[in-house]
Amino acid sequence: AEFVVDTSDGYASIEAPIFVISKFPKSAGGILYPDFSSYSWPESECPAESPGSHVWHRVEADSLASGAQPWASKSEKLFWRGAATSVYRQQIVSRIMALSGVNVSMMEWVVGSEGQRQVVKSGDNTCVPVSEWCKHRFLANLPGNTMALALKYRLLCGSVVLSSPLLYHEWYYSQLKDGVHYVEVDLHWTSAESMLSELRGPASAVAEAIAKASLAWAKTHLTEDGFDCYWLRLIQLASTHFPTPSLSSDALPLEDAMFATGASHVSAGFGSDKLSALATSQDSTHVDAIVVIPARSADIGLMEHARRSWLAPGEGSEIISHRHFFVLASG
Repeated sequence: AEFVVDTSDGYASIEAPIFVISKFPKSAGGILYPDFSSYSWPESECPAESPGSHVWHRVEADSLASGAQPWASKSEKLFWRGAATSVYRQQIVSRIMALSGVNVSMMEWVVGSEGQRQVVKSGDNTCVPVSEWCKHRFLANLPGNTMALALKYRLLCGSVVLSSPLLYHEWYYSQLKDGVHYVEVDLHWTSAESMLSELRGPASAVAEAIAKASLAWAKTHLTEDGFDCYWLRLIQLASTHFPTPSLSSDALPLEDAMFATGASHVSAGFGSDKLSALATSQDSTHVDAIVVIPARSADIGLMEHARRSWLAPGEGSEIISHRHFFVLASG
């Protein structure tokens, strides 16, 4: 293979030039890329939340709105919700629950009667939406099997993130600084009680400064544009090390939708160039199905506009007629 993308939680040690979600920072190989939750994480939605609540641009907007509340109005409790995805979490959560001034609970994820949606059971029978995490000054960050996917959610809150050591790194961890963007506690959280006491008391101004710094960093880097920029630069750099692909003479652009007809494999795909050509043509084209894949879920509105206007029968543009129309996106 010329290009390998691994979708597992990551590796402790890796030497191959494989695209991975997380790895030990000192691993010789492994090329870090943004995981799926940078786009959408539907499995983490609370039952009371509407489907699509954890598409990234919605999480970002909700968290920033909630995190913008004044520092003085936030609860001083240490907050955490998460699933028992690792032995470490199962062992450490009970210790954190014994600390003073905490709101910590393990959650059990199970498949609900509605199918793919998830329902939750937890210690206090609650699943707390991400935006409500931001109502607390202090947020615990505990790694799961490897990393903690929700760290980026916590950084958007304008709160102080107290984190176990970041043994596995995601793509952006190298930019975070202990004492600037978050506060690292020891692996067993034995220092957490005294650290919280300090941050709630004599060092409260330091705590507020860390919260502001993490929010400012997240607002700049953990955005859809930030993810896209990273992906672009990553592919540009990676392309200098991978073999140049050889395309056959009948290769089509990736942007084109592909429709096969019998053995001849005739393409009736429509990229932007083909649509432009059709718009100036007097000939009409009929396809069985049109499949539109927006670059982002936020573009669905534009696709729906197209469906109601220039793709709709009787609107004066019968150039492209179709039986079915599909938009493939999760927003």
